[in-house]
Amino acid sequence: MIAHKAYPAKNYDCVLIVVSEDKQMVINCTPAQYLDGLDRYNGGELIQYAFPFLDDGEREFLLTGMNSQEWSELFDDQEEN
Repeated sequence: MIAHKAYPAKNYDCVLIVVSEDKQMVINCTPAQYLDGLDRYNGGELIQYAFPFLDDGEREFLLTGMNSQEWSELFDDQEEN
C-alpha cells in the first residue's frame, strides 16, 4: 500500500507527491495517469507495470518515501560493512 499524499501541480501536467513536510517529489505525469497507476497498483499489479512512466527512483519514492540519494547512502553503507 502506498502511503502518501498526492496533489496536482499548478500546471496540471505533473503531480506533487508529499511523504512529509520536508520530503516531496514532483513526478511528470498527469493526475489521471497517476490515479490510474495507483488503482492498478492497489489492485495487485507490480509497481513497475502500474507506473511504467516513472523511473526506478520515482517508484521507490512512492513505495518507501526514500529518494535515490537516501537509498544509495543506506545500501552503500551496508556494502562497506
